[in-house]
Amino acid sequence: MLEQPNEDTESGGMIQCRFVDTEGHSKVFECPVNRWVRIKEGEGGFFRVPVVTMKFCVARRWIEAEVNPGDRQQFNYSVLIGRNRLKKGNLGG
Repeated sequence: MLEQPNEDTESGGMIQCRFVDTEGHSKVFECPVNRWVRIKEGEGGFFRVPVVTMKFCVARRWIEAEVNPGDRQQFNYSVLIGRNRLKKGNLGG
């Protein structure tokens, strides 16, 4: 569920995300939207997606990163964490 962004600031609103683990357990998280970004579509158009801050446990360390909690069911990974963020958390190679 998405709330529309504040048109003046391009921020605000809340988003609810449902995460399901490998055993089928699900949990709903509600996060404030930091900002909205425009993503280019294949035919020259754009669509807007929310960006939120989330905490992740990676290699037994907690890191905080901005993510786009979009539907990634058709992809191999449920979330992508950039190498710059991993380096900041001393997790890069």
